[in-house]
This record gives sequence, C-alpha cells and structure tokens, in this order.
Amino acid sequence: MCAALAPLLLSNLYFIQREKLVGFHIVAVNKPGALAKISSVLGKYNVNIVAIVFTSRIELGEKASIFIITDFTYSEMKPKEIEDKLKELDVAQHVNLVKPQLPKILVDPHHFPVVDDLNRRFILLSESAMKSVVVRLRETFGTGGLAFLYHQGKIVGSELAETYREMGISDLKDAIKMFLLHLLALGRYLGEITYYKEDRIIIRLHRNWECEVAMKHNVKGPASYFERGVVAGFLEKIYREKGIRT
Repeated sequence: MCAALAPLLLSNLYFIQREKLVGFHIVAVNKPGALAKISSVLGKYNVNIVAIVFTSRIELGEKASIFIITDFTYSEMKPKEIEDKLKELDVAQHVNLVKPQLPKILVDPHHFPVVDDLNRRFILLSESAMKSVVVRLRETFGTGGLAFLYHQGKIVGSELAETYREMGISDLKDAIKMFLLHLLALGRYLGEITYYKEDRIIIRLHRNWECEVAMKHNVKGPASYFERGVVAGFLEKIYREKGIRT
C-alpha cells in the first residue's frame, strides 16, 4: 500500500537546492485554459515549473491567486523578461516576480493562512516540532502525559465524526472511509479497513507519524497515543449515534 505513493511537496516553502529558482505571483481570471496560457509562456522560454500554489476555491470568472516556483537553469531569459511576457497575457491581471527572501529560502508571501477548499484553517507542524509531543511529553510527565495525549485525541476524533455528520455522511462505512481519506490527505498516516462488520471493525494504520517520530528517537514500547485516541473518539461517536454499543 505504501510503496506506490509519492510524497506531497509543501509548495509554499522551498529550501533552494538550485541557484536559479524564483517565484511568480499571478492574479488571473479563473477560466478554462488560463493555466495553460501561463505555462505555455514558461515552456516557450525553457523555464521549468517546480511547484504551484493555488488560492482557495473560487468560481469561474472570478480572480484566482497563483504562486509558481520556477527554475531558470536552462533558460536564456531573465526572470524580469518572463515577468513582462506573463503580463502580456489576457488572463493575467497582475504579475509579480518574487525572488528568494534569503540565500537558500523561497517562501510564498501572498497566501495566508493555509486552508482547505471549505476555507477551514490548517496548522502545519514538522516532525521535529512534534518531537515535543511524542518524546518530551513522555519524558517529563510519564504515563500521565500519555493519558493526556490519548484523551485529547478522543476529543479530536469525536469532533471529526460530528463534522462528517454535518456534511451529511450518515452511512457508517462511508464515515470510516471519509475519516481515513481525510487523515491520508493531512499526511498523518495511511489507513485501510481490513475487516468490516457492523459489530466488529478492524482498521490498520501505516506510516503513522507518531510511531515514526518515536522510532527515530528510540522510544521503546507503544508510541501512538494521540492518533489512537483520535480513532477511538471517532468510532465511539459514530457508534453511539447509530445506537451501537462499543
């Protein structure tokens, strides 16, 4: 299940490995072919697209905000010349060249906060930042800290179940599928239903971030407390709403 998947690149923060990376912030009309016109200009002058960031969901005909990271390694054009070419496009209402803010870092300064297509805010934390949760909390507070993590996870899982109910997902199996797809999209783990009967469900998790952080820091014993709590809180909530005992 895991081998065929490629990692999803965080495209609004780029640690530069090549010398000729720059960004373009473009405000364009959202209509069929708009992105093709933009990419054709870059392709014509041998400018490679490294990553693209889009604004939140908008309707056809409205303005879309786009941030494109480009590589000029094989282009004879200068970034300012490409900026001028992009400004000539009928779909482009605004074009702004964005150079690396520091010698090795290029950040999209035009999009904040991070949201999904329903405009719900997301907070991105790295594995190194989450070391404090997986490793330091255990070292400082022992089993009490782990119990805290588990119960916090249960609250989160219960709230996720409520969110899906509000979205109109009432079928038990569909709710579980939505849950696993949601957590896949957030990069927290890969999940699959390995056994399903209404009175017994087995879910297998792969690449759980909590376990992987623990392994990197030689944590012994069970490591997933927060995410295990999320699963437990989610299942308890949807089972209770179905009138099924857990």
